[in-house]
Amino acid sequence: MKKSNMYRYLCVLGPSARRRSSQYTKISVHVTASIPFLHFIHVPARGRSRLSAGESRRPVLKHNFLPLYLGIFFIASCAIFQPKPSTDDPLVNFYATTPRPNVKAALKLVEKARDNLKENEIHRAKNQLNTALTIDPQNAFAYYFLAFIAHQEQKYETSNGLLDKAKQGFRNFPFWKAKAYELSGQNWGLLGHPKRKIWHLKEAEKYYKL
Repeated sequence: MKKSNMYRYLCVLGPSARRRSSQYTKISVHVTASIPFLHFIHVPARGRSRLSAGESRRPVLKHNFLPLYLGIFFIASCAIFQPKPSTDDPLVNFYATTPRPNVKAALKLVEKARDNLKENEIHRAKNQLNTALTIDPQNAFAYYFLAFIAHQEQKYETSNGLLDKAKQGFRNFPFWKAKAYELSGQNWGLLGHPKRKIWHLKEAEKYYKL
C-alpha cells in the first residue's frame, strides 16, 4: 500500500486507527531493540538492484554474535546441569590423571571400607583403611573415613587430628576438602567451641558449596 493510500485509509478509519498504527510501530521497534543481535542485521531495501554511489558490497550480517551467544548458553547449561559430586562417587573419578598402581590399590580398599561402613561393619572398615594407609601413606580418603569413624565413636579430638592429615591430601579435591572442614566443624561444635565450628563451616563453603 502506497503512502498516500495508507494516509487516506487511516483518515477514513479515524484517529483511533491512527493511534493503534503508531502503537504497533512502537511495539515493533521495542521488540527489535530487546533482541541484541538483531541490531547487527543489515536488510537491503526492496527494489535496490544497484548500489548507490560510494556504497560497497558487504555481507548481510555485519556482526554475527549469534554463535557467541549460543556458546555462552551451552557453557552455562553444562555448568547448571552438571551433577554435584557425592561421597558415594567412585574415588578414582576425583583424580585429574590416572593414579599410580599403589594409589589405585589403596583406593579399592577405601571403597570396600566405605561399603562396610554403610553396613555398620566398623571393625572391618578400620582394618581396610589402615591397610590402605600401609599401601599409600598419603591417602587422604583413608584418613577422612578413619576420622569419620572416630567422630561416630565420639572421639572428636582424634577425628580432628586425622582430618588435618586429610585436608593436606585434599589439595586438588575441593569437594572432599570441604567435607573434611565440615566434619571438623561438627567436631568442634560437639567439643564446646562454637566459634571454631562456625569458622570451619565457613572454610568448607570457600572450597565447595555442599
